[in-house]
Order: sequence, then C-alpha cells, then structure tokens
Amino acid sequence: MITEDENMKKIELDVKGMHCKSCVIILTDALTEHKGVKDAKVDLKKSNATVSYDDRMIDESKLIQIISKEGYEAKMSRTAKYVLDHDQKSVISGTSR
Repeated sequence: MITEDENMKKIELDVKGMHCKSCVIILTDALTEHKGVKDAKVDLKKSNATVSYDDRMIDESKLIQIISKEGYEAKMSRTAKYVLDHDQKSVISGTSR
C-alpha cells in the first residue's frame, strides 16, 4: 500500500542572491503556490531553502526553475541532497515512535 507520506520528499537547496526578508517572502510564496509543494522554509542567514513536496507532482529541477524565475540562483545543497524527518526515518526503517 502506498501512503501519501511515501511520495513526500524533503530537499535542501542552496540559494544565492537573497538580501532581505522580502526575498524570503517572495521565494516562500513562489514555491508554496505550486501544486505538489507542501511546505517551504527559506532561510536568509543560511542562504538555503528546505522544501517538502510530492514527487508525483513536482521534481527537483522544477523547484530550481521556480527559484530561478524569481531572480535567484539555486542548486542542490552539497551537504544534504535529501533531508529525512523523524517520521520518514521511522517509515523507512520499519520502526515506530
């Protein structure tokens, strides 16, 4: 059985060109308005965006295009391509909380 969570992914993207809180708001709004994006956390200090999305509806390249369209440069984070939260680790390992 496939659950909704099995199709949900979380990715960390490095973002260049952000200068202020308005940049954060612009990117957060641009990402979350797209179907398939569940959540977007944009961090000005870390210059990154962590996006939770349904991989049946949108993929990494489209997320990067969305950011680029707003005038910023984005790429996969070198340190972490995918970020697993506690619930996803439990599902993958077969353990429960």
